[in-house]
Amino acid sequence: MNVSIAGLGLIGGSLALALKTRHRVSGFDIDASTREAALAAGIDIVGALEELLPADAVIVATPMAAIVPTLASLAQRSGNAVLLDVASVRAPVEAFGVPFHHVANSKERRAAAVGRKVAAPLPARA
Repeated sequence: MNVSIAGLGLIGGSLALALKTRHRVSGFDIDASTREAALAAGIDIVGALEELLPADAVIVATPMAAIVPTLASLAQRSGNAVLLDVASVRAPVEAFGVPFHHVANSKERRAAAVGRKVAAPLPARA
């Protein structure tokens, strides 16, 4: 699988390192020193956000303020790529129109709640 990651800080960089053992991973970060550190860690780096595509999946791991603009930029060219984000706050992303699994909207945060809900299909998108 070809996975791209926008934002190579703590979360994005950790995901890239974990995923590269089984998938082709490329990444981008606006900060040159972060790109250099990721490259030194063995992550393939691209020179611009748009170069993350084409991909099977793109993970957006940017700071909160950049998530929606990054999704908007990628969505224009995403084709069949799955766009994911790792934001802890859902409202701005939901307002952008990105569907999310209903377990993320649950007040239950325990593993037992996840076990019951993750297997349930997502509701149809209007």
